[in-house]
Amino acid sequence: MVTKSKEKTDDTSPTDSKLPNDMWQLHVDGASNHKGAGAGVVIVTPDRTLLEQAITLGFSASNNEVEYEELLAGLRLAKEMWIKRLAT
Repeated sequence: MVTKSKEKTDDTSPTDSKLPNDMWQLHVDGASNHKGAGAGVVIVTPDRTLLEQAITLGFSASNNEVEYEELLAGLRLAKEMWIKRLAT
């Protein structure tokens, strides 16, 4: 997993400003083609640090299957980190 500190700025997205101070965020994205399938998971901590993880799926998958697998991977990661409040 890669951790990046994001510089704190006064610019926040409308979504960020509506979240409680202890809320973590989960963002996922994936892709599938004839060469394989993979996904990226980003968890944003309450202090806006980015935790990134790339996943290569070891099987052929449709785009819908990749979306499902990336969400499961993100939720597993959140569970392993004992995250209690998570927004997607």
